[in-house]
Amino acid sequence: MAKPSAHVTPAAPHIGAAVRTRGARVLLLALALTALAIQHTSAGALSSVSPGGATAGVTLTIIGTGFNTTAGNNLVTFTPSSGAPLTASAKTVTTVDAATGVRRVTVVVPDGLAIGTTGLTVTNTTTGEVSQGASFELIALTISGTTTASPGSTGIQVGVQGSPNAAFIAGNTKVSLGAGVTLTALTIDSATTLHATLSIAASAALGTRALSVSTSTQTLGLLNAFTVANGPVNRAPIVSAGTAATITLPAGASLGGTVTDDGLPAGAAVTSAWTKASGPGNVSFGNASSPTTTATFDSSQKNISSSGSYSTRSGASSPCSSRRCRKRRSAARCRELGSTRLSLP
Repeated sequence: MAKPSAHVTPAAPHIGAAVRTRGARVLLLALALTALAIQHTSAGALSSVSPGGATAGVTLTIIGTGFNTTAGNNLVTFTPSSGAPLTASAKTVTTVDAATGVRRVTVVVPDGLAIGTTGLTVTNTTTGEVSQGASFELIALTISGTTTASPGSTGIQVGVQGSPNAAFIAGNTKVSLGAGVTLTALTIDSATTLHATLSIAASAALGTRALSVSTSTQTLGLLNAFTVANGPVNRAPIVSAGTAATITLPAGASLGGTVTDDGLPAGAAVTSAWTKASGPGNVSFGNASSPTTTATFDSSQKNISSSGSYSTRSGASSPCSSRRCRKRRSAARCRELGSTRLSLP
């Protein structure tokens, strides 16, 4: 009698183990992709930036790797030590070394950044690469003193103040205010303060000028810092010699002259003087340089009668400061005269 054969049922695969193995592979694959993505987006690096200090509106040159060959596809982020970051697109891109991928981009520093150390990153918007590792000093300038002058002016004094991170250097600082404005003297008072003496060419074009201050490490600017403009015309003083009078010798005459000036040029003195314009005898003035004074008449001359009609003249003048004033008058001063008549019966 034959023995019944034993039926062996194949063991079913362990489904849970397979799922766990498959899940581990998926997890490892996801981690690998993440690592690759992180490595890919942080591959670039910044090696240098110049100048090391700049104001808003100045162009920076940044050298590094990871940049796109199209300038507009490189986005530069400016991150100040305090305040919100700002971004600007690169203006130009140049390949420095094709084998290593080193390129040079230029970008204009935007307005609105906080003063101080500012970090830089360049994002390649096509590949997502982010290049970082460089910073510069964001600096501010202000100007004081005479900031408006007319063509032909000389000896103009201006002061320039930089923020605390400015670095003016004696003997290595250049100051410019554009065409027609010449720097005649420069004093570096400190790393953040300087004083300049300027002259304006007679042919200088009218309009605003930008201030530029540069050293070996910093390039600084200030728009609309100075203006070349025609100043007000220096007009002659208005002179009155007073009213006519009849004098009986030996009495003298009281002269009540007045002088009114426009105050130009600023700080200039107005001078006055009395003289005899006509008459038979001598006239002496108590103070010939004062608009209000006295006049006496010499009656001791043997051959000349002091009686008669005299005309006394009061004059005043102020220095000319503008080309228009000098052109209209041949003298170097703007002058006006007034006269009054004194009669001796």
